[in-house]
Amino acid sequence: MAQYRHIIWDWNGTLLDDLTVCVNIINSLLVQHQLPTVSSEQYLNVFGFPVRDYYVRVGFENSDTVIKQVSDLFIAQYDHQQHTCDLHAKVIDTLKAVQQLEIPQSILSAYQQTRLNNIVDHFQLRLYFEEVVGIDDIYAHGKIEQGKRLITKLALRGNDVLFVGDTVHDYEVAQEMGTDCVLIANGHQPKQKLETCDVQVLDRVEDVLTLLNK
Repeated sequence: MAQYRHIIWDWNGTLLDDLTVCVNIINSLLVQHQLPTVSSEQYLNVFGFPVRDYYVRVGFENSDTVIKQVSDLFIAQYDHQQHTCDLHAKVIDTLKAVQQLEIPQSILSAYQQTRLNNIVDHFQLRLYFEEVVGIDDIYAHGKIEQGKRLITKLALRGNDVLFVGDTVHDYEVAQEMGTDCVLIANGHQPKQKLETCDVQVLDRVEDVLTLLNK
């Protein structure tokens, strides 16, 4: 694999292991609406972007009022619980190793910017990243435009950049940015769904190092 000049990481699900928290929160909201809860496996199969579409797939009414209410409540609970999450195994070791290879790194996330800044600082990870890029609101429509702006700011050709994510949307974002992409089956979508994308699917964060060292 080519030697990259920049690595862009997704945050939720890729570096942060927040699957259990997300499943627990969505189930609490489903119960409030008297809807059936979902297992972790069911969650993995229905989750996706835009998040509004995922909320509808999981059972909520497809109305602006309901979706906004669910989104607001989800984020409120997530903000309260996210500090109970851990980073995935070997995340810090991997970030350090990439840094030692003298490859700059950034984060691109569909998480709201201020909240993203706070959680990255909570884990004391800022020193590893050149840019930490989130979105402007809490509704997680996606991050394609933010990704395009990031590539422009980095002033790099797309094939000099590797984007690492955990969802089909991350693959779509990489396509729009013109970057290479690998997906890690440790987050919010199952491996079989990720394998429908035309990129390599890894099992663990540290597997990225194997690609970089080839």
